[in-house]
Amino acid sequence: MARILWLDFETISACDIDRGNYHYSRHPSTRVLFMAYAFDDDEVEVWDPESVDRTPVEEVNHHIRAGGEIWAHNAAFERLIIWNCASRLYGMAKPEISQMVCTMCMCAGFALPLSLENAAIALCIEERKDTVKRKSMLKICKPVHVDPITGEPTFATWETHPREFQDTLDYCGGDITVMRAIAKQIKRLSPFEQRVYITDQEINDRGVKVDIPIVKTMNRLAAVERDRLNDELEPICGLRYTQVAKLGDWIESHGIPVPALDKHELGVLLKRPDLPADVRRVLLIRQEAAKSSVDKLDAMLLRCEDDQRARGLIQYGGAVSTLRWAHRAIQPGNLPRPELSAELIETILDWLSTRRPEDDEDTLDVIRTLWGKPSSIFSDCLRGLLIPDEGKVLTGPDLVAIEPVCSAWLVGDDAKVKFMADGGGVYEEIARLIFGLAPFRGWNPDEGVPVTKAQRQSGKVAELALGYEGGYKENGAIGEFCSQFRIEYPGEETAKRWQTLWRSIHPHHVAYWKAISQAAVDAVLNPGSKTSVGPEGRRVAFRMDGRFLLCKLPSDSVLCYPFPRVAQPKKHFPPGVTYMKSKNKQWFRNSYYGGHGLENVTQRVARDLLAYGMLNLEAAGLPVVFHVHDEAVVEAAPRLGLEEEAMRVFTQHPAWAATLPYTSSAFTAPRYRK
Repeated sequence: MARILWLDFETISACDIDRGNYHYSRHPSTRVLFMAYAFDDDEVEVWDPESVDRTPVEEVNHHIRAGGEIWAHNAAFERLIIWNCASRLYGMAKPEISQMVCTMCMCAGFALPLSLENAAIALCIEERKDTVKRKSMLKICKPVHVDPITGEPTFATWETHPREFQDTLDYCGGDITVMRAIAKQIKRLSPFEQRVYITDQEINDRGVKVDIPIVKTMNRLAAVERDRLNDELEPICGLRYTQVAKLGDWIESHGIPVPALDKHELGVLLKRPDLPADVRRVLLIRQEAAKSSVDKLDAMLLRCEDDQRARGLIQYGGAVSTLRWAHRAIQPGNLPRPELSAELIETILDWLSTRRPEDDEDTLDVIRTLWGKPSSIFSDCLRGLLIPDEGKVLTGPDLVAIEPVCSAWLVGDDAKVKFMADGGGVYEEIARLIFGLAPFRGWNPDEGVPVTKAQRQSGKVAELALGYEGGYKENGAIGEFCSQFRIEYPGEETAKRWQTLWRSIHPHHVAYWKAISQAAVDAVLNPGSKTSVGPEGRRVAFRMDGRFLLCKLPSDSVLCYPFPRVAQPKKHFPPGVTYMKSKNKQWFRNSYYGGHGLENVTQRVARDLLAYGMLNLEAAGLPVVFHVHDEAVVEAAPRLGLEEEAMRVFTQHPAWAATLPYTSSAFTAPRYRK
């Protein structure tokens, strides 16, 4: 059996780790403090590059050159430190991405917390990170002093900080011990998922280009606009828009309760008819000044390297429940949905590229006159700042209504599946239902009464919110989706009617909610047995595996629910499963119910189709530079038929999804658009 090399670096640098692993590992000041390593279950060794022998351990180099596996927690960091730092400074051999095995990704696969410390706590293992010695490590991993004139950093040494260096040496070795203990409790990624991980790393290494000159222009203009808004705000309340707590107190002093001043609550408050004029103006200024554009612009400047590409924007398994990706730094999956057309956005950005700093006031006046509030315009333009290299275009194949088609396929609603396969617009059809635009007689493939863009958005909200047993109240699923898609909540009575109508035409979904909840309960109560739900060829099956409830999907992927129990949540409710869940750095017991079960299964199937599509694109020589939800964005030289080729390759069906009729749409443009 091949040997495993366990690896962990502790590093020192003048570069802030917030700039990302790529910047950090390439920074000229970055170097290795200690390298802890071990083979298989052998004793942990720690190499100090400042020792007499500065050559990397030859046994480690031999293992890497031979193609041996390297296991690390957040293996991307270890790989990049070797590639960009240790190889340059110490002659360390460079591993291939395929040699890396990431225990953090393994934790994601088992729905455990991603940090080494919290994963160990969740699994109740004896080995734990040393939090006391970690403080010593944090003390010396950055400069202890920076010259205010030259900017030269001064770092700690064994001579100046002997205790901290010894603590860090001990701490580094301890991480290997914890990592090995965790890995013995869970399983490695499947061969398919390891391929996905490798592709994920290649996409992150490739990165996406950012239009930095326009980013700098917009950032400068945004600063001028913020100053203007603060100048308008201060005479009213004596505060700046960033003083959120004090703004809340000032508003409450006018008899208006303020639960928060986030985007959702601002929208709710501004609907009140009894707002005093000055309070309304303060809220409008806060709403305008707090647009996410400024933070995104700063993130773009922070993360871009010398070639103007931003890397490390996508995190494999960041959504641990379904192994979907999370978005980091610029967060391309969280860019505001623009209200302006893509063509107008491109026109504005091209115009901004010609503007000079001395014309900033005139530029802002033109923006206000022609298009509207500058902060809103900048927010709309954020997507367009992601661009291809010169001479190339971006092409974005996107899986069409993939969650509705996957959920209908899973529950056996073949009429709805056929409707979508024949080109029927599910969001339009639900809009016709809830607005009473035509008598609903099943899924009618004939062209229905046309719906407006606003009605389609309401249909989309109803479909996405109610498909997973969602609630109709403003603080429930419909209210949340209304906020997400920037439409007004229709009111509780109307939303409840939407829910009733939706459920009346989806008996397969309603039955599936009950069946999947019961299947999970039966599996937990009967360890060793297997329970399944759904039609033949698309069933999902539950079974207990030690301390985990596993749910196997048609794709052979597995959803994991740690430490399940069966409990009766309320007096008149049937027994249900609860399990431990990791979210927002919290580890808590969560309830499993039918809609939640279908949501997890649907989103994992959709995620697997996205992953399969990206593998196909890469194999076809269509390199992905980032991806968002159900869309992969390719950078390629323009050519006749490029868009059609990308869609065809992206939707090549895996064998397990032969009866799942999903399709894609796409754009091709000189800037990213939606």
